Amino acid sequence: MQRAFTLLELVFVIVIVGILSTIASDIILRIYQSHNLQKSIASLELKSRIALEQITNLLERSIWESLDLSGYPAQYRWIDRDIESLQGSWDGTINAPIFSGILDLSASSEFNMVALNSTFVTPNNPYGRAWNDYALCFVYANSAGTQDDRFWVTGNSLFPIASITAPSITLTKRPTQIGDLAYLSYTAYGLTLANGLLTLSHDWQPWKAGDFPKESNLLSDGVESLEIWQEGEGSLVRIKLCLSDETIKIFSGNPNYQFCKESVVLR
Repeated sequence: MQRAFTLLELVFVIVIVGILSTIASDIILRIYQSHNLQKSIASLELKSRIALEQITNLLERSIWESLDLSGYPAQYRWIDRDIESLQGSWDGTINAPIFSGILDLSASSEFNMVALNSTFVTPNNPYGRAWNDYALCFVYANSAGTQDDRFWVTGNSLFPIASITAPSITLTKRPTQIGDLAYLSYTAYGLTLANGLLTLSHDWQPWKAGDFPKESNLLSDGVESLEIWQEGEGSLVRIKLCLSDETIKIFSGNPNYQFCKESVVLR
């Protein structure tokens, strides 16, 4: 004769199964939360890395003296060195420096930059931009002025190009103080953070009175903060970008959770 389970034994089994189910469901929930948390962290890490790489690359080719960090935490801005200034123009053998030459200060109104031995190479203009949208920046011109005077308000270190006819570059105004270092520039850049959106503004010629950024691109959403500051007497720039999203706040159990990443730019 087969013995049946007693009511006590059945209750005991049900209790044990209930305890194991509770433990198992808690483990499964924690695994699920951990998976979603790690997924969110990985997504934020990728977004922050992409945004930081773009900012770092642009800052590396900026005119360092024009870097304006006074707009913290809403906006930062700087003037770009156009790629032709950095690489020179290919003359069939080497990348010939664009601005090696002598400076003719004899002109009474416009300023001519004449190439040495009349071998000036006209800079490449792959985007078909008008040359009068470009400017030459003499970094050490009017170096005693404030940053606003030199680059942003009156632009005393920026000299718009009137025309280029080899072997000369003609500028629209004549510098009273020059140095041997000049950069070609087409645009300034601006970083703006508003409502969690970090945007990059460009196609902006501050050397033109009343000009403003005509293009902007979204670098990242979910941005909690962006900090850019200088150290080492201005020879080093540090960038700190912090992102977050609702998923990571929920699954971390911390409503203030942020993922932060840093980068460094050396002058």
